[in-house]
Amino acid sequence: MYHGVGPDRPGWIWNFLLTPVDVFEGQMKALRDNGWTTISLAQLHAHLSSGDPLPEKPVVLTFDDGYLDNYVLAWPILKKYGHRAVIWMTTDFIDPSTEPRPTLDSGAEGGAWKSGMPVSGFLSLAEMRLMEASGHIEIQSHAKTHTWYPTGPQVVDFHRPIGVEGYEPPPWLAWNR
Repeated sequence: MYHGVGPDRPGWIWNFLLTPVDVFEGQMKALRDNGWTTISLAQLHAHLSSGDPLPEKPVVLTFDDGYLDNYVLAWPILKKYGHRAVIWMTTDFIDPSTEPRPTLDSGAEGGAWKSGMPVSGFLSLAEMRLMEASGHIEIQSHAKTHTWYPTGPQVVDFHRPIGVEGYEPPPWLAWNR
């Protein structure tokens, strides 16, 4: 399971979720060169429920949350090596953009992130539709929201407005704003 593929983003709280582009490309090349075949969830389901055959060395690649870099950087690399993947999209995160943004294979010399193309943010419907139409990406629902709602026998804290002295809210509490 992957989350994001891209350049280091210092200061981003989720930076540890990124796989560097060169590492990701090396992994995709290694899968291909070593005979692994990426399969869809439909293929896996058909195999598990009906015994449909799978290729030798099948693997399902997944991306969690629907980050924009999945479209800009990962998708072109997946296509390059003939792989497929599943993106689990949280619907509250869908970007409202109506036009697809440029990707790594849009002709940018040296890689999209070096050319000023955006890699931060989340996928739009237009981008998800393009990826699905390619046959390399399957979009599935992660959830409506990504917020955790912990429960317990007593209240131990609550979400305060930003700016309250001494309070730094956990980042996930702000996702519902």
